[in-house]
Amino acid sequence: MKRIYFLFISCITSFQMIAQPLPDSVKTLFNASKTDEEKGRVIVGYSDANTDKDSFIYTLIALKKYFEEKKEPVAVDYVSLGICRQLSRASDYAEGLKGLFQLLPRFMKRNDAYGIMICNRNLSYSYYAAEEKEKTLYYFRKTKDLAVASGIKYDQAIAYNNLAAGLTEYGYFDSVFIFAQNAVKISKEIKSPILTGRTLSTLGEYFILKKEYDSAISYLKEALPITKANSPLDLAYVYNDFSLIYQALNKKDSAIYYAYNGSVIAEEIGGKNPLLKSYQYLSSLYKDNGPIDSAYKYLNLTVITREASFSAEKTKQLQLIEFREQDRQRIAVQDKLDLQNKIKVYALVVGLIVFTLIGFVLYRTSRRDKQAKKVLEKKNELIEQTLSDLKSTQNQLIQSEKMASLGELTAGIAHEIQNPLNFVNNFSEVSQELLAEMKTELDKGNITDASEIASDVMQNLEKINHHGKRADAIVKGMLQHSRSSSGVKELTDINVLCDEYLRLSYHGLRAKDKSFNATIKTDFDTSLEKININPQDIGRVILNLLTNAFMQLMKKINRPHLPPVPSLSRKGGSQALKTITNQL
Repeated sequence: MKRIYFLFISCITSFQMIAQPLPDSVKTLFNASKTDEEKGRVIVGYSDANTDKDSFIYTLIALKKYFEEKKEPVAVDYVSLGICRQLSRASDYAEGLKGLFQLLPRFMKRNDAYGIMICNRNLSYSYYAAEEKEKTLYYFRKTKDLAVASGIKYDQAIAYNNLAAGLTEYGYFDSVFIFAQNAVKISKEIKSPILTGRTLSTLGEYFILKKEYDSAISYLKEALPITKANSPLDLAYVYNDFSLIYQALNKKDSAIYYAYNGSVIAEEIGGKNPLLKSYQYLSSLYKDNGPIDSAYKYLNLTVITREASFSAEKTKQLQLIEFREQDRQRIAVQDKLDLQNKIKVYALVVGLIVFTLIGFVLYRTSRRDKQAKKVLEKKNELIEQTLSDLKSTQNQLIQSEKMASLGELTAGIAHEIQNPLNFVNNFSEVSQELLAEMKTELDKGNITDASEIASDVMQNLEKINHHGKRADAIVKGMLQHSRSSSGVKELTDINVLCDEYLRLSYHGLRAKDKSFNATIKTDFDTSLEKININPQDIGRVILNLLTNAFMQLMKKINRPHLPPVPSLSRKGGSQALKTITNQL
């Protein structure tokens, strides 16, 4: 079962262990992972690629702390899987099994199928280290079933190869060939040269144990160039397998050749297990065939390598002692934190009870306040509705009063409008007469008289235009006064507004008292710009001020009535109309 620990080496086998918990290349892959399975594959691949390094457990411990500080529970669990595997490799399989059985429920709770499969695979490694044959094979078979269910070819190839290697080592040859063939087939399908070389060598070892050497040589020859190009460790094992075959076939030179090549490769890469086997094979071969000094040389190297391995085991034990001490301290700190948390929880419960009682009292008080607030809100609503009704009634009264005032004003204004209309009509008639006279004079050839008449007609038309505008201003003022205020401000010429309401006020008073008359002179500032006001409201203010002023004037003086308008004959009508206009 010499290669059971080298099962998940892929593209990340080139990662070398460095001082930081996670190499940058692995960290990049991890940060790019989106699912728990992707994160797990990165961590498991990194762990498996370095599993043969004795000090790697320190890196895993540091990595676990790193992910705990980053609050990455999924990553912590996957790193813990690697720690458990390292514990089993160092013969502390009891701690390894304990940790794995604690991890398995967490992966099952998250429904992490990949984590469950890796946990079961590591359980098989731990039981193999504990020399529990039946349980080892049980978990190999379970891992195979989980890998098949996952549908991931790479994991299936590893699982089939593990099961085939385990059955071969324990002497169960019935199904080994089928499982090993499946491993080879899948490895070739996914084009993984490392797995292909390894699974082919597993088939070779199977036939070695069955003593079917021709078949073994066939598969090992196929594996040889693949492992030579991709995996020096597997190549060392293949060389040792060839040496074992040729020893059995009594081809000592070939056996020595392959054992020697295997030792060279194993020594270069630091593979202790294949190196020890190569030295054992060489020592045995030289002992039987000479020279004896070569046998002694390789026997001595075998002893030195084994002692180095034992020394490494002692180092691992020391590392495990340190690890357990660190873990004990971590547990002690965690227990202290748990106790503090319990105290905090109890204090929180007591505080919660107190706050609950206070909350109940406040709730009852709040409930009474809410009821009082509802009664107050109803009263406020009634008051607001009453106020709204009063405002509406007030607005209606104001509008009614205004309309009544307007009605009174309209009668006088209508009479006042009649005055400029009479002028318009009279000037029109006179202009017709003047045009007739002008035609007559033109027929007679009196151009000078005709020209004078034309001048009179033009003056009449100016008067018609003047009195027409006067009537228009009176009507506009009346309409402006009667319009309801919209409350919207607009840009207004204040000079024009004052002029309109001045005339409206004057004509309103004239409607009440025909004897009242006044000369209106205005002096507006033409440089004023338009201002943003409500014209209806400001107009009413101006109207009230001017009306009050006119009323005070009426108390002090009485103006004579205008002279009656004389009847206008067709002859001399222009001169008479001029006289009336001057009087006005």
